[in-house]
Amino acid sequence: MITRLKTLALAVGCFATTLACDDEDSDNKRALASTDRTFVQGAAVSNIAEIDFGALAATRGNSEMVREYGQHMVAEHTTAHNELRALADDYNNADLPGELDAQHKQVRERLLNLTGYSFDSLYISSQIVDHEMTLDIFQTELSGGVEQPIKTYAQKYQPHIQMHLEKADSIMNVLLADPQSD
Repeated sequence: MITRLKTLALAVGCFATTLACDDEDSDNKRALASTDRTFVQGAAVSNIAEIDFGALAATRGNSEMVREYGQHMVAEHTTAHNELRALADDYNNADLPGELDAQHKQVRERLLNLTGYSFDSLYISSQIVDHEMTLDIFQTELSGGVEQPIKTYAQKYQPHIQMHLEKADSIMNVLLADPQSD
């Protein structure tokens, strides 16, 4: 009887250890430092907005260059967002937003009510502002981030953000030089 109890206790102990190990495997993710977490969330918001607004511009833009820029934003930011999502999965506190934030929702509503030159100029000016803010977020990560995979992502995409800003700025200059009526 004592041998049976010892065997039962040993079996229960092994089972409990196995369950604990399974829990540890699922909780084996690291937590992001505050700077990294802020970056991941900010980059996600930026990607979501660029994809959403780019899709609008690709279909509603008055100017061909605005439509092409919108398509380019959808393609590049979809790739960047998918990569960011995969990185975030490696950390236990890197919850990515799933939709536009309140500020971008307001801009989207304004865009939906515009056509022609008004749409193009608001879209491109929002791109300039958003890419300037995103560059600040990336710079903060590059100078103060902790997790190397997150910093590597920032290093990879920072030049793209800079190019997007420069392209938006050049499109705005063209729009301002040759305003079209609605």
